[in-house]
Amino acid sequence: MGNTNTITVLNKLVELHNDRIEGYETSLKVTDEPDLKTLFAQLVHIRTKCRHELSLEIDRLGGIPKEVISISDRFLRTWMDVSDFLAGKDHKNLLDTCEFGEDEAVCYYKAVLDNDSGYLNLEQKSMIHSQYALIKTGYDKVISLR
Repeated sequence: MGNTNTITVLNKLVELHNDRIEGYETSLKVTDEPDLKTLFAQLVHIRTKCRHELSLEIDRLGGIPKEVISISDRFLRTWMDVSDFLAGKDHKNLLDTCEFGEDEAVCYYKAVLDNDSGYLNLEQKSMIHSQYALIKTGYDKVISLR
């Protein structure tokens, strides 16, 4: 199929990474707990790596990677700021918020992998499958710490 559909799918993944990176950077700022700081820094690193791989593929296809943070994530970060203030930066509350954001990413990756629309070639599917494994591992760590 055409590159337009492929670029759209890959850009949605880039957008999810942009959102999560900003969310984890915010989380790094609001927590004083060393275990959470370590986790959030690792997740920022993983998400940045995934975003970079996707952006390179979008560039190769002639597209422009997304750089805008979504409205839903702006709402999520505002909610995090307010809830952290009200909850006193509670460990569980912060992880609950992160889990909420991760649900969207895990679900979208799974949907992309399960949907054989023909938009992605084997190399792209392999990249997305590898990224899904990384994302799922991070998601599981968030849940286990919660």
